Amino acid sequence: MDDANATGDQQEVGARFFEGAAAGTVMLGVPPECESFTRNFDWEDAVIQVAYDAPNIVEILAELDSQPDRLQKIRTNNVVNSLLKHDWVYRWETILATVGLDSTPAMMARKARLQNLVERILTRKNSDRQLITQTGFTSKTERRCQLFESVITD
Repeated sequence: MDDANATGDQQEVGARFFEGAAAGTVMLGVPPECESFTRNFDWEDAVIQVAYDAPNIVEILAELDSQPDRLQKIRTNNVVNSLLKHDWVYRWETILATVGLDSTPAMMARKARLQNLVERILTRKNSDRQLITQTGFTSKTERRCQLFESVITD
């Protein structure tokens, strides 16, 4: 909700930011201007600032689409930071530490699994680039359009 009269200028971080980042989405829009957002999404391009009513949205999207390496970096950063910051294990760890309790062995094992996932993501080959080359499409947008066309015509 962006009506300052209704919210009393209070801004909150909606679940869509956490879900979008975890999914590797390149998020566009106006993020909340609050400490919670800054603390939870403190990496570059977590959300690319674009006004809701941007008259040049087509040009903005075309410019972004012309930067496949940047888009892949954003996706990777969003997934990696979600794995390292937003899993429930970190929240439980904070709760337990607040009341003076240690993490459990299961929590430590989960954190190790999350770290392993991060390492796998960061060391993977350029699979997106290989897919584009193999399919003959020159951009992800073209590939998405082709996939969409095949879905609606089948």
